Amino acid sequence: MKRLSVSARLILLIAIAALPVFLLYVWSALDQRRSVLDAAEDQLLRSARLLAAQQDQYFLRARNVMSTVLRAAAEIGTADPGCSPLLTSIADADETFAFLGLATPDGTIVCGSIPEAVGVNISERTELIEALATGVLAVGPPRQGQFSHRPILPLALPAQTAGGGTTLVAVASLDLDGLSSTLAQSTLPAAGVGIIFNGTRSILARVPATATVDDAVFAPVRGEIATESGGAGLVRSEAVDGVSQIWAVADLLADQGLFVAIGIPVPQLVASADRNLMRGIGILVGVFILAAIAAWLVGESTIRYPLRRLVDAAGSLRRGNFSVRIADRPSAPELRNLGDAFNAMADAIERDSAELVTRNEKLNQAIGEKDMLVREMNHRIKNSLQLVSSMVSLQLATVSDADARASLSAAQGRVAAVAKVHERLYAGQRLDRVEVVPYLDDLAKDLSDTLGLPAAGGSVSVRAVDLVLSPDKVIPLGLIACELVTNAVKHGPPGGAVNVEVALEREGDRIRLDVSDDGPGLPEGFDPAAQPGLGMKVIRALAMQLGGRLEVGHPPQGTTFSIRFPAE
Repeated sequence: MKRLSVSARLILLIAIAALPVFLLYVWSALDQRRSVLDAAEDQLLRSARLLAAQQDQYFLRARNVMSTVLRAAAEIGTADPGCSPLLTSIADADETFAFLGLATPDGTIVCGSIPEAVGVNISERTELIEALATGVLAVGPPRQGQFSHRPILPLALPAQTAGGGTTLVAVASLDLDGLSSTLAQSTLPAAGVGIIFNGTRSILARVPATATVDDAVFAPVRGEIATESGGAGLVRSEAVDGVSQIWAVADLLADQGLFVAIGIPVPQLVASADRNLMRGIGILVGVFILAAIAAWLVGESTIRYPLRRLVDAAGSLRRGNFSVRIADRPSAPELRNLGDAFNAMADAIERDSAELVTRNEKLNQAIGEKDMLVREMNHRIKNSLQLVSSMVSLQLATVSDADARASLSAAQGRVAAVAKVHERLYAGQRLDRVEVVPYLDDLAKDLSDTLGLPAAGGSVSVRAVDLVLSPDKVIPLGLIACELVTNAVKHGPPGGAVNVEVALEREGDRIRLDVSDDGPGLPEGFDPAAQPGLGMKVIRALAMQLGGRLEVGHPPQGTTFSIRFPAE
């Protein structure tokens, strides 16, 4: 949501508003689809009952023929030579029968339309056993005819005496091809499948002949559906091709376990409702797309374009163009108010910017004047200190006492060290920082010349890393170096032939100053804190001012004084 543009949000709002309408339409269309399916199922049930009634005539005609044969046999007798020809003529005249005959209660065929069948015993046939047991028409399982070699459905109808005994049994084999032909002449729904099956799940006839039948259609045999009044019920199944089908099953000969069923694919039943649903969804989607395009165009012209101009103006304002304004006021009140607020803000920023520029100019002028005054002050301090150093130098020329000359020389070095700092501040780019390396180089050169080391074969060298420190650090640092170099020369070899090194290194957040010489070294047990001289006291005091402590090292030759202090 955070990255959606205004036009995209408008489209989202339209989608949210259209969603209830879309869902309501889909719900209504699905409800209509259910109503269509219910009506189609009712029609399918009526068709199944009608088909059962039509096929019932087929079996009723067979029963009547068999009853007629029994009456004729009772009149002429089965031993009459004309019995078999009579049955043959009846079977030939009616394509329903593949065989027609008469059998005794013990199962022996005594007369038949196929001469080879006379004398055959069929006492183990299911239909004969059931007919003798019930006294009514019995239907056996379908099989291949023994003499006709055609698929048949066997029937048996007993002829009973007044006392309940059985004298003869009419046996018949119905041609299943003829049953399929009769089924094909029935009226079925478009794309429908019609079948006749028995209680052993054997399909006796089907139309079309290549139709596939799912096992679910045999639910009446398993007692899985309850038939309504009229002996019909509905079964839903999946066909081999995965298409859902609805079967309407009706009783044909309920007492004999024969059923008829009509199946039709569900898509066929609801095809019209599905087309209407998809057509309606297409229309709704088309309307939504048109509304989205309209929202996008309207959003571009009435919202995004004014906002883009406002964003561009804000960018110009951020880049320093304080004169930018929203000239064309948007038509929408909210955007117009936003433009007016931006213009008011730009006016205030422009005024404040002008005032800030004026203040900065005055401040820069004051800073420049201050820098000039500070530089002039440092220049004058440096000149004053040089004047003091010169006066000390003149005084040295008139003093013959060695101790007095050493004291004046030390004082001159201290003054020079301080003067060098002010010289660096005066000549440098910054007034609050001093570059340490050039400062120490100049100080070493001045000390070397003042102490006369070049003429005596001695030197003062500097080994330091680039550091920039405040004057508060540099002045004590220079004074310490000055004192230690002076002491090294003073207590070094006669004539001043001593080499002194001033080293400055950084150790993390601390700085280390080492002043080393190659002189005779210090006496055993030397303690800087116990020395009464002014120079060592000054060094210790300056070390404490830096936040460090004076340490003495004893290399193989000479002496090393070290001070470690914080960098800041």
